[in-house]
Amino acid sequence: QMYIGGNAGILAKDYLENGDRERKDYRLDWAAHFIMPCNLHLPPIVKSPTGPKIQKIVENEEKYIDKFVEKIGNNEPWIEGGFDVIRGMFSLKFPVYKKLLEIDNESCNQCNLCYEICPMDNISIESGNYQIKDNCYFCVRCYNFCPKNAIKITLEKVEWENANKKRYKGPIKDFDIKKMLSVNN
Repeated sequence: QMYIGGNAGILAKDYLENGDRERKDYRLDWAAHFIMPCNLHLPPIVKSPTGPKIQKIVENEEKYIDKFVEKIGNNEPWIEGGFDVIRGMFSLKFPVYKKLLEIDNESCNQCNLCYEICPMDNISIESGNYQIKDNCYFCVRCYNFCPKNAIKITLEKVEWENANKKRYKGPIKDFDIKKMLSVNN
């Protein structure tokens, strides 16, 4: 979870520290790093916990989350967490791993979902084929939400799919990522 889940915080912190905060008058009042269960199972990168391990992780973070919510409710700025530590681990791991995404254009139904939901504009369409570019932050939206599982994570052409693990499809049944993104835009 530290590698996958931390990337949104890293992106936000980098964005706010590169001068955009002052130029655009953005404020960063609250930031925290929560350790939560991972929704991606890709040994050896990360193994997702199951059953009691998930419950223990969540229980360990509940007090910290409550404290964070209380600070927001009281309008008390609070910036805390392992952003720099996570960024260090992220940069060590991901120059290699972020290049592991591949699109199986034979399985692809050309629905454009991966292209539309990529926050880094990292998927291009060339001559009717979808391609992964070099700007991936490994959020795995494309991997998780592809309706045909045409996006693969491979190592030396060995697919890391695990038959016992389903891809993450959202926090609730019938979650619609396109609808969520259109509401937030």
